[in-house]
Amino acid sequence: MKHPNSTLPKRYVVLGALAVLVCLAAVWWLTPKHFLRGVKSEEVSKIEVLDGNTGHRFAITDSEDIAFLLEQFQSVPMNKEQISMGMGSSFRMLWRDRKGRELDSFTLQTENTIREGVVFYRCDGTLIEAQSRLQALEEELCQNP
Repeated sequence: MKHPNSTLPKRYVVLGALAVLVCLAAVWWLTPKHFLRGVKSEEVSKIEVLDGNTGHRFAITDSEDIAFLLEQFQSVPMNKEQISMGMGSSFRMLWRDRKGRELDSFTLQTENTIREGVVFYRCDGTLIEAQSRLQALEEELCQNP
């Protein structure tokens, strides 16, 4: 004779699996991200940039500019803030290695917000120097292509 609660263990398994998934999702969401982690400046050949506000496209190939921007993005822990819902973009960047392969791509939305895929990441505003350098390079490179 079957016990009336014979499906109870299956419920516990399903509830346990859901609890584990929720915990893993929470850990992923709460863990800060460091963009371009482990990338060395000498590995980067260029950064392809699109300014979504102006439509200008330009490529950064100067090793000093690359090293500066790389250090700026690597040094700041970014926390996931919200899911992106089709918002426009400011500086969309594609980082390429010496063989032309993509190392990383993300968008600097504001001085403290990066969008990668469908997630917005936020920091304490310490990316203002990176944003200023990108604006200056855009002015320089788009006036003298």
